[in-house]
Amino acid sequence: MSDTKKCTKCGEEKPVTPEFYNRDKRLKSGIQSKCKDCQKLFRENNKEKISVQKKLWRENNKEKIKESNKLYYENNKEKISVQKKLWRENNKEKIKETAKLWRENNKGAIKEYNKLYHGNSKQNNPYGIYKITHKETGKIYIGETIDFSTRLANHKGKLKGQYHKNHLLQETFNNGGQGFDEIFEFEILEEWDIERKQEFDSEEGTKCPKYKLLKQELKKREAEVIKEYIQQGHDLCNWGIDAKTHSSIVAEKDAIIAEMREYLEARDEQGEEEEEDEIPRMESSRRG
Repeated sequence: MSDTKKCTKCGEEKPVTPEFYNRDKRLKSGIQSKCKDCQKLFRENNKEKISVQKKLWRENNKEKIKESNKLYYENNKEKISVQKKLWRENNKEKIKETAKLWRENNKGAIKEYNKLYHGNSKQNNPYGIYKITHKETGKIYIGETIDFSTRLANHKGKLKGQYHKNHLLQETFNNGGQGFDEIFEFEILEEWDIERKQEFDSEEGTKCPKYKLLKQELKKREAEVIKEYIQQGHDLCNWGIDAKTHSSIVAEKDAIIAEMREYLEARDEQGEEEEEDEIPRMESSRRG
């Protein structure tokens, strides 16, 4: 092969090196006919045209792109996982700021979503204790929720968006290379009494004392079920993977529930609403 090559666009003789020419294995010479400078100039002068062409190609080749991406992911799972983890570690502040900015710009939508979510939760949507099973390994995640359908959608969205709080569940999803339904099985273990939800005050939402009491009862039962599965020898993705930890959670919830029930009984006897700051403080954080 000659050490130099004449560009078919500008006519200049340039060295056949990666600095001046792109390689192309489809050509006999293995080198593109136009030099890099000419190709760059063409792209700069035809940005809109190229953008339209690329968009049209993507629209006409969705399945091809999907299959190509799937194949690449299957062949580079570990590499992709490391890259994503590294990016998240190096961009914590950026991720935090982006999330904060999104919340500030979507306050109305968030408010409407919460209103719709809590409104539906207090009506006829089933709730209780559920299980997510990894089909390939049998590994299990136990959870509680006030609305099965919404919680399932949240799991799917957070896993797909790479920001699920449970890193074990996220890692399992990432290694699967497919959608949630292909990797996991969502199963309802216990469906609780729907009439309990219908007692909630629609205006108070999550501040409603009866809602808080029910959430603590759900969390207690969640800890009990996790403990049962651990004792049976199952491999779990939940936070705190020993029975002793979840025994202490059950005891903690028992104390909170007893305090809350005492408060509600006293309020009902008085026949009046208490001020919000007099309501026993309830743990709101969820262990992922």
